[in-house]
Amino acid sequence: MEDSKLLMILAGFFDQTKGQNVVKFLDLPVCVTRTGDLVYNCLMETLQKFNIPTSNMVAYSSNNTEVTSGKCNSVLSRLMDMNPDLFSMCHLYNVADLCIKSGVKATALPIKDLISDIYFHLSGGPQKQQKLKEFDLFGDLEPLTVIGHGPTHWASLSKVIKRILDLWPDLLSYFVSYESRSKKVDPITEKLKSHDTKLALLFLQYAMEPLLKFIVKLQARDSQLINLHNDIIKLLQVYASRSLKPLVAREFIQNISASSNSVLENDSDILPYGRIHVGPDVAMYLDENAKDIDEVIEHTFYNKVKAFYIAVLKKMKKILPVSDSVIQNIGNLLNPSFKLQLTSTVVTNIAKRLGFCKSRTEWSQLMDEFAMYQINEFECSHQQDETETDAFFLKYWSAVLQSAVVKEMTVFKKLLLTVLCLPHSNSALEKAFNTVHKVKTEMRQSLNTKMLNSLLAIKLNEDNDCFVVEHPESILHAARKATAAYNKVHP
Repeated sequence: MEDSKLLMILAGFFDQTKGQNVVKFLDLPVCVTRTGDLVYNCLMETLQKFNIPTSNMVAYSSNNTEVTSGKCNSVLSRLMDMNPDLFSMCHLYNVADLCIKSGVKATALPIKDLISDIYFHLSGGPQKQQKLKEFDLFGDLEPLTVIGHGPTHWASLSKVIKRILDLWPDLLSYFVSYESRSKKVDPITEKLKSHDTKLALLFLQYAMEPLLKFIVKLQARDSQLINLHNDIIKLLQVYASRSLKPLVAREFIQNISASSNSVLENDSDILPYGRIHVGPDVAMYLDENAKDIDEVIEHTFYNKVKAFYIAVLKKMKKILPVSDSVIQNIGNLLNPSFKLQLTSTVVTNIAKRLGFCKSRTEWSQLMDEFAMYQINEFECSHQQDETETDAFFLKYWSAVLQSAVVKEMTVFKKLLLTVLCLPHSNSALEKAFNTVHKVKTEMRQSLNTKMLNSLLAIKLNEDNDCFVVEHPESILHAARKATAAYNKVHP
């Protein structure tokens, strides 16, 4: 967490008794300089502080920065040196930002420039600020965060783009009729008058939607690891089918793991103008303004659309973990419906990817235990409409792990616990970051790190409501004593 040099460290595991993935707050150490080496040392010190062996770390998740997850000299690269089998999906949580950024860069669309020009114009002087409030371009978003020079969060920027499109007539009228012309006002007016700008924003709103929906699903509490590979393939299919000819799109997805980008380099493989998908709003706008939009404008627009799609597909091919054996096979392993159809190859692929089966003896034991799992039946109480939901799968595996048969399976049980604790949603991370901002507000800036740590531990790690918790008498006595001492000093 990049806030006042504080580093938030969380730990996740599968609670087999509760039948759910649990993420707990560990520590909030001060990291003086944010380099890969120092952040890594902070992480190691925290694990040592809580007596957590590094061998227990099977997966890693973080925000997508060079310091935390870059290829060289990052926390992730150091952890991978220590454990090459470490599982990480850092890029997956940022796939929307990374892909949309690549697409916008390839088309040279000045989206952020237009938004920042409008904002800074309306920020100067009381009358302009009143107009900014009336337009309400940013809603509850922090403008400087959205348009700043840091990493672009397109989920936030997409809301601003939608708002600008909704307010287009009002914004155009305001800037056209603005009395005091200047070097800053005229470019904004020209952009708002331009068909190029309107077409670009309408297309971008349409083109971003599948990626943003994918991220929203990952952030949801009911995100299903069991369906992750299918969700990734569907995302690829959406963008490939929108921009590539059917046979080419199928070939691209089938060969997604190949190093070559030859499919994306041939212009004849891309859908021609009129067939490449631009969205219903763009199509309507082109029809309504057919008299004003000449062939040059339309040709330029379609070239940008092609460039956007190709850049996005190339980035997806590079960062989506489609070929990861865990992602590919985990759905079959965790779905009880496929239990009898599962082959030893599926289990072996997952086990090897996660660092199991280092010896032939361990592999042989895993195969024996897996065979025992297949021939045994496990009872799992669930609601009638709960089948095929994440809640059902977790309840099922909770029952399996607590059964007498599986309790004796040392290797297969460990593999299951490893698979079930893999991070596949960042809802817990988002909740933790939001909690920090709720605890450390502008009115409580004097909170020291120790107190902030304690408050976060209570808010994030306590499962019961405060009025249900029964504290030991020693704690209550210490609290009363501290209160009495404070009241004595502050009568």
